[in-house]
Amino acid sequence: MLEPATLSARLSPGEGITETKTVTITIPEKLDILFSYDLTGSMAGIIDAAKANTADLITRLQALGSDINYGVVSYMDYPHQYDSYGYFATYGNVGDYAYRLDLPITNDTSAVLNAVNGLILGGGGDSPQDYTRILYESYANPDVAWREGSRRVLINFADSLPHDNNVNEGVPGQTGELSLGGDPGRDEIMFTEDDLDLQTVLAEMAENKVTLIAAQRDTTFMDYWTYWSGLTGGQAFLITSATFVDDVVNAVTSTLTTVTGLTLAAPPGFEDWIESITPKSFTGTVTEPIPFELRLRVPDGTAAGVYNFTIRAVDAAGFEYGEQAVQIEVTAQQAVIKAGGGIDVEYVRAFRIKDSYGYGYYVYPVRFIFGTLEADGLLAEGVYHTLIQVQNTMPAETTITIKVSVPHTGDKPPIVTKGLTLSIDPFESIQISGSKINELLKKTPYYNFPFLSGNVLIASKHANLGVSAAYTFYQVSTT
Repeated sequence: MLEPATLSARLSPGEGITETKTVTITIPEKLDILFSYDLTGSMAGIIDAAKANTADLITRLQALGSDINYGVVSYMDYPHQYDSYGYFATYGNVGDYAYRLDLPITNDTSAVLNAVNGLILGGGGDSPQDYTRILYESYANPDVAWREGSRRVLINFADSLPHDNNVNEGVPGQTGELSLGGDPGRDEIMFTEDDLDLQTVLAEMAENKVTLIAAQRDTTFMDYWTYWSGLTGGQAFLITSATFVDDVVNAVTSTLTTVTGLTLAAPPGFEDWIESITPKSFTGTVTEPIPFELRLRVPDGTAAGVYNFTIRAVDAAGFEYGEQAVQIEVTAQQAVIKAGGGIDVEYVRAFRIKDSYGYGYYVYPVRFIFGTLEADGLLAEGVYHTLIQVQNTMPAETTITIKVSVPHTGDKPPIVTKGLTLSIDPFESIQISGSKINELLKKTPYYNFPFLSGNVLIASKHANLGVSAAYTFYQVSTT
C-alpha cells in the first residue's frame, strides 16, 4: 500500500512539490502457491514429511489471512541418456518422468492433500535433475491456471543442481564453467528448438512474475539456489523433515515481506517529472512502513493543462506494492508570475526524538524564508513568503509546540526561541505565516529583520500530522 493515495497540485512549468510517502508491505491479499516435488530417491524423507504435514501446513498458511490457492507438480528427470556440452550421463531411469502437473491451482484443499499423498518416489539417474524444466513450466504451462491478479509462488523441494551447460554462470563466488549437460525441453530431444537454458528461464520466470522459493534438503548447493531464487524475487532455505511446516511457513512469510530495490516510479512519459527520491531505493525485510521523500517538478516547457498519472511502488523484480493517483494542473507561467517569480510546496515528515529523560516525541522541521532580498549572488532578488499549514488528521484535539530556529546570520548569533503551545481541533488545521514567525522572534535580534530564513520546529506526540509549507516568490516590476 502506498500512502497518501492521491496527490493534487497546481503548478507552473519549473515549479515543484515535495511529499513524504510511505510504502506498507504485507502478505498479498491473493496468493497462489505451487508445490513442486523432486521425487528422486534422496528426497524420500522430505516427501514423507510432506505427506504427513501438508494438512497442518495449509492450516498455518491460511492463518496468514490471505486468499490462498494451491497446486502440485512432481518430477524425477528425463528417462534417457544424453551426451551434450561435454557431459555424458543417463538422466533418469525407466519409468521416471520429467514433469507432471498433478493438480492445477485450486481452492480445494482436499484435492491438494490427495495429490501430495499420491506422490510416488522414482529413481533418478545422475545427480543433477531437470529443475530448469520445472521452472520453465511454472510460467509456460497455461494449465497451471494461476489466478488473475494473484501473487504467484513456486516452492520447489529439491537437493541438487539443474542440467545446464554452465550452472556457474552469474553465481557469486563460482568461477570457471561447470557443465551438467543441457536440458532437452518438452520434446526430450537434445539440440532442438525447445531446449532450455537456465539463465533464460530464470529471466522469463521473473518477467512472468513467478517467485521461486527454493526449499533445499541440505546446504550443499545453497549458494546457487540463493542466487537463482533471488533473480525472481524469492529466497532459498533449508528444510528438514522434523521442521517441515515451520520451515515452509517462515520461508513464505520472509519472502513476501522482503524486498530488493524498492522504489517509486512514474509511468512512461512522466519519468522526467520525478526530480528526486530519498532514499533512492530500499532493500531488506520490512517490519514497518517505509518512508520515501519524492519531489515532483513540472518540466520546463510543459503546456498548460491537467495531467493525470500514477506513481507506483515497485521493486527490482517488478512486483508492485501500491500506487498513488497524481493530478497536476499545469498553469501558464504568466498566470502565476506576473513580473518573474515562482511557487513551491513541500510536505514535511516527522522525525522521532528522545528528550533527556528518554521520552519520545516527533519533530517536524519546516524551512521558512520571508522578506525582501536584494541581490546577494545566491538567490534572486525579490519578495519571499512562507505559509506553513498543520493539519490534525485525528478525531481528537491535539497540541503542538512551535519554536523558531535561526542560524548565524551576519554578525548575529544563532538562536532558538521559546516554545509556543497551540491546540488544534479534530480534523482542523492552523496556519503559521511569516508574520507569526516574526512575532515569535520579538525578543530576539531577528525581530523585523528585512530578510530571514531558518526553520520552524513543530513538536508533537503524533507522527501523522499533515504538515506542509507553501513558498512564494515574486519580483517587483519596475516598468
